[in-house]
Amino acid sequence: MNTVPPIEPFIVEGAPSTQAARWNEWVERLMFDFEATKTDNEQKRAMVVHLGGKDIYCIAKTINEAEPKMHLTLIAALRTHFAPMINIDYERFIFRQARQTADESSDMFYLRLKELAATCAFHNENDEIRGQIIQGCASSKLGERILEESGRPLQDILTMGRTKELSKARASHMEAALQNPIMMEQVAAMIGASSKPKTHKTPLSTKTCGSASPGHGPLATEMHGAEEDEELEHRLSDPVPENMEHVCERQDNDSDANPRDEMEEISG
Repeated sequence: MNTVPPIEPFIVEGAPSTQAARWNEWVERLMFDFEATKTDNEQKRAMVVHLGGKDIYCIAKTINEAEPKMHLTLIAALRTHFAPMINIDYERFIFRQARQTADESSDMFYLRLKELAATCAFHNENDEIRGQIIQGCASSKLGERILEESGRPLQDILTMGRTKELSKARASHMEAALQNPIMMEQVAAMIGASSKPKTHKTPLSTKTCGSASPGHGPLATEMHGAEEDEELEHRLSDPVPENMEHVCERQDNDSDANPRDEMEEISG
């Protein structure tokens, strides 16, 4: 059972200047479909009309073929049907106007130029595409580098474009990361952690201990200080005993006594 999905029908609508190129591309896909489905030669002509869609069916009815049963004859007749619509001078003008857009990669720009060049009948298509990349690429620095390294083949130029775009994307990502405060704090923390010497950590103790005692950590110190504050507050809030009040009064009276009177009393 054939499980290969059929190709899309050929769409005649569109720019007349691109019909021949689009037809040739569709025929290439059709040949792969014939190979994948192992279509017999007797069936291929019917499949051209069937898979081509309504537009191809209507055009095929108007074509007088020398060998009406041969699929290759029909394909060639359709190619001739679309070819007169091409104006080479106009196609080359469109090709020369092509410029790389802001959201278009070097590879996508190359593919667009290659599609435009298909209807220009250039003697050396790669050289023409190479020259148009120099004129129309979005990066002036890339164009300058290509001119500096004159004679580089087209594939090398495409590699240079990919490399430059990748480097620019990475630089933008790094700059955005450095401008993010959270990211900067994380980076600084990582750098600080890696620069600090590693120390041996000892278990923390919650018991009262001296400052030089082993296991005296921040938690132990904090809890020990809290216990002392609580004990001091409790003592200050306790009522003063009566005997302590008399002692305090006596001390106050003694402090008010004249020192000379005390000396006279001792000598007397």
